Amino acid sequence: MVNGQSRKYQGSVFILAILTISLLSLLFLSMAQNARITTLFTGRSKRYYEMAIMKELFLAEYVATPPAQRASSGEIFYSTGSVSYVYQAPYLLMTAATSDYQKKFEVVVIEEVDGQQETEETVESKQIIRKNDTEDPRLIQKMQAPSLDGNRTTNRK
Repeated sequence: MVNGQSRKYQGSVFILAILTISLLSLLFLSMAQNARITTLFTGRSKRYYEMAIMKELFLAEYVATPPAQRASSGEIFYSTGSVSYVYQAPYLLMTAATSDYQKKFEVVVIEEVDGQQETEETVESKQIIRKNDTEDPRLIQKMQAPSLDGNRTTNRK
C-alpha cells in the first residue's frame, strides 16, 4: 500500500515514550542527588567553621593570658558552643562542641619567643562526630588523635 498505513514503524512510539520517561527520571534523580550533596556539604562546612572559629577565639584568649594566670583545665562558652581544654605541658588538648557535634584539637604551646607566646598546631581529629554516637567503639577509635610522628602543620602567631 503506497498511500496507506505503514507497518514499518508500528512499535517505535511505545519504545520512544519509555526511553523519554526513563531519561527524564534519570535527570530528576541526578538533580535531587546533587541538591542533597550540596545541602550536606553546606551543613558540614558550617559546622567545621563554627568549631574552627571557636578554637581560634579560645587560642587568642589563651595566648593573651599570662602563663601564671592560666588554668590547667576548664571550659569556655561561646554563643555557638563551648571549648573545653586540658593543658598537659607542652600540649593543649581542646574539644570544641556545639549542640550536636564535637571536634578534638591538639596544639603544642611554645613558651615566650621574642616576647610573644606562640602556638603550633600539630594534630586535628579527622572527623566531626555526633555527641550521641561516642558510645560506638568504632567512632571512639576514630576520635583518638593520630600519632605525632605524621605530617605537622605550623600555625605561628
